[in-house]
Amino acid sequence: MKLDFFTLYITIVLLSFALAAIWAAIAWQHRTFRVARLWFTACLLIAAGGILLPFQHASRVIVKSGGWRSGRIPV
Repeated sequence: MKLDFFTLYITIVLLSFALAAIWAAIAWQHRTFRVARLWFTACLLIAAGGILLPFQHASRVIVKSGGWRSGRIPV
């Protein structure tokens, strides 16, 4: 059985957005509960990281080619 990373990425993003929705509802209902806003923000950041996960290998190409401003196109 081969591990499918794309399914893992989708799972991370969907789970993070679901948790963010739950924490947003808690933060909305209990506005003085400051920790709920912190967890809401954390879940959004995890979701953003999950969205960027498939592109993690592109950063190696950018670094090896000399960066964005080098004028060289990575091959």
